[in-house]
Amino acid sequence: MRERTRRRLARAIRGLRPRPSDAPASAAPPGAATRRDLRGRIERLEGELRDVRTRVNAIFFAVIAVGLGDLIARALAG
Repeated sequence: MRERTRRRLARAIRGLRPRPSDAPASAAPPGAATRRDLRGRIERLEGELRDVRTRVNAIFFAVIAVGLGDLIARALAG
């Protein structure tokens, strides 16, 4: 790449980065999460995981029930 093109690319990339003055004043620095925040996030994730597990189990048993119903219907029809 030519030097001029390289400088233009670098200037364009620097223009895309957010400036520190653009950040809200109340924003915490990266990695400043407290243990309580992390514990709350983990608890929410565990709750969501329980919900997903319940839904997957429901779908699984619904498919089994439909399969058994179809099997019984074929046995009675044939």
